[in-house]
Amino acid sequence: MTVGNGEGPPSKKRKLPALDDSFDAPNKTTLQIYIKEGSGLHRTSEGDGPLTFISNVSRLASIPPNRRGQSRADTAARAVKPSKGLSKALSGAYDLARDSMLPDGPSIHSLLAAPSPENTDPSESRLARKLEQDTQDAALHVSLSRPLMLLTNQRGDLQRAVSRVAAQTRPFPARYASFGVLENDEKTRRFLGAEIAQGYQELAAVVKRLDEQLVALRLPAYYDEPRFHTSIAWTTATSATTQRDDGLLPFARELLDELETKIGPSLRKEGEVWVGDLCVKIGKDVTRYRLAG
Repeated sequence: MTVGNGEGPPSKKRKLPALDDSFDAPNKTTLQIYIKEGSGLHRTSEGDGPLTFISNVSRLASIPPNRRGQSRADTAARAVKPSKGLSKALSGAYDLARDSMLPDGPSIHSLLAAPSPENTDPSESRLARKLEQDTQDAALHVSLSRPLMLLTNQRGDLQRAVSRVAAQTRPFPARYASFGVLENDEKTRRFLGAEIAQGYQELAAVVKRLDEQLVALRLPAYYDEPRFHTSIAWTTATSATTQRDDGLLPFARELLDELETKIGPSLRKEGEVWVGDLCVKIGKDVTRYRLAG
């Protein structure tokens, strides 16, 4: 605003230079980010140390490219390979889910093993196929935080925070008890999962300790009522993207009832795992912390 003295016209406003397109709009190009998770139980390489637990979740997200100086981070309770009995129960659940799909219905994708050539749909994107293939090779986890975007100076802070939480936490057993369906926040992915009952309170206590650390770092806390689970399969047909009744969506109530009847007992019998350490993944770097409380 120009203030005049009453003599002559006000000064002409100078036009400011145009802002870059990225100032008020996201980049037109996006990165396809995939998070690989799985389920399992194994004896660590450190002799007779405790077993470690990991749940299986896999999500695809389309997000704008990271701003300069930022990295993606995830925190998790960790392990690698399920016992034979648990693996059989989870694989059987996927088989039932696959067989429940109509021939012309949405596709579902396993998170338990790489797809075999005979059931690989050539129309699937290369990234979706790579995601499924990578799930059996990647370190797997049950998430204890939302995906976090870190500034460079926050990376060490997060690692120290997870280390403090691990030092305050004793190892504990957990057990799967039931099957459930979840959708991600964006309603772009729908998951069939095996959910934990025994060990839930202990995992929730870990999350509470971690949330205190995250809030101090001005990072988002986890969900108020988290569902700790192993994802068995996923689909892009969700309550928001598919114009179908709930009963026709993948992983409908009828499937959950069938899973409970046919596989629920073996899931609960074989589904005990041991939570032994936490890990934090920042970019491609993974650091593990043994529970030692």
